[in-house]
Amino acid sequence: MSINFETKLNDLHADIISISMEYCNHQCDEAFVHVIYESDVLFVDFFFRINGEMRRKSRLSDDGKTVDAKRQQKTLSIIIDDVRNIISLLKSHGRPIPTEMRLVLNNKTNAFTADYCYDETICTTSTDRTVSDEWFNQLKTFNHKNAEE
Repeated sequence: MSINFETKLNDLHADIISISMEYCNHQCDEAFVHVIYESDVLFVDFFFRINGEMRRKSRLSDDGKTVDAKRQQKTLSIIIDDVRNIISLLKSHGRPIPTEMRLVLNNKTNAFTADYCYDETICTTSTDRTVSDEWFNQLKTFNHKNAEE
């Protein structure tokens, strides 16, 4: 892998995480960005673990207030642009394009992971939203089980 390729990919990952951290005012335990790209359709979702609880991008606090839709859209737009740049970078270097990306930042340890999947994600019984909801619920369940132990 060329250093230029790795640097560009790392920079794009960093920008995606940076904008999601800015979105939650750096007040999360963990930030999660979920990308699905199949049949030239791009889906992006992001959510957070805040004070041990999973939170969707629309509701970051306990007060029930939703985050301004324009702020959500602006953040999504930046992430989508970065993901499109990742796809272009991969294509230009003859790399396979993942069907799914799961980016995670642990804000406490600053540990970052990027998991790419190349298998078909969407099928006749699921949609991009249901696949993202499944990951969100897995993270929620995982956290709940750990809290009980």
